Amino acid sequence: MIASIIISLVALLFALWGSRGKNSNGLAIAFMLLTLFSCLRYNFGTDYMSYMKDFGDAEKFTIDYILSNKGFKDKGWFIIEMYLYPLGWFIFAAIISVYSNYIYYRFIKKYAPRRYYWLSFFVYAFTFDMFLLQQSMIRQGWAIALVLNAFMLLDDVDIRNKKKIILVLFLFAIAISIHKSAAFTLPFLLLKFMPLRWGKFMALGMITVFFMLFAVKGLLETYLSEILMMDAFATFGSDYGEESGTQIGIRAILECVPIFVSGYYLCLKRTENGPRFMVAVSMIAPMVMPLATIIHMISRVAYYFSIFYLVAIPITYKEIRNKVIRTALLILFMGLTLYVYVDRFDAESYRKPYAEYHTIFSTLFQQY
Repeated sequence: MIASIIISLVALLFALWGSRGKNSNGLAIAFMLLTLFSCLRYNFGTDYMSYMKDFGDAEKFTIDYILSNKGFKDKGWFIIEMYLYPLGWFIFAAIISVYSNYIYYRFIKKYAPRRYYWLSFFVYAFTFDMFLLQQSMIRQGWAIALVLNAFMLLDDVDIRNKKKIILVLFLFAIAISIHKSAAFTLPFLLLKFMPLRWGKFMALGMITVFFMLFAVKGLLETYLSEILMMDAFATFGSDYGEESGTQIGIRAILECVPIFVSGYYLCLKRTENGPRFMVAVSMIAPMVMPLATIIHMISRVAYYFSIFYLVAIPITYKEIRNKVIRTALLILFMGLTLYVYVDRFDAESYRKPYAEYHTIFSTLFQQY
């Protein structure tokens, strides 16, 4: 815990340095520090050792066996492990860390205002469900980075450019084969082709849907149960389907404030040429909350959309012209983020796995 807090704070200082223009590489250095932390970690997080054990068994299987055996619920992950097995687990895990952090770095550089690099980095480093949780949920963490990469490509792509469209679809295919939950993001590709210049209608529509989801909770519970019974999601549902729904309290309600700030952003005429697609996608994250009250597993789907907060938060909050209101909302957001960050460390399921940071050298030296 202490190690992750220290490295995140030091990295945040570099990001802040870069935001103020004192060092053009400040953000890059910040991400390099977190990437190094990730690449060198060992037995850090709830699922690290189980992933390491599964990787050690990868050489026992063939592609035909993986494809034909229903026990392999995310076949793409196991096939990739099989091919990269000669590199060893530590190199394999490092490749995932480097790729993921590079995508997040490029995302911030491309969309976030330079003076708000520090805020984007703060969101990534101190939102527990982002940087820290991805040290544990390695498979879904990689899928999240792949999906974000696909959305970034789609934002720039000309629909007539077949090669880029194929690349976007390829990234989605890889992400879904690694973690089936990535399939839930596919319908939201359509946001790219909606008339985002009509921001007021978009904002009103999405916020209306957000409230309606609470009203039709009973109906949704039936449909969600049927979806989890489908063959494609059967094992996914068995893993998480027994988890009780998330309870809604004051904190959960306050965490939904960004959807209203984003709605305000979409309503502004001066933002017509801004990255409205990315902001609109980020609004899906709090919309998952009504579904998470039915089954907690759905909150894991929100991770694919909350990652867009890396740029949506600085982009939307900076458009609030009233300095007092903007400052108050930023303090609220950052305060809640830090509260959840510390609270998760104290949770029974995370306390021990994240209590002490170990490096790969601690196990490498034991072998000699």
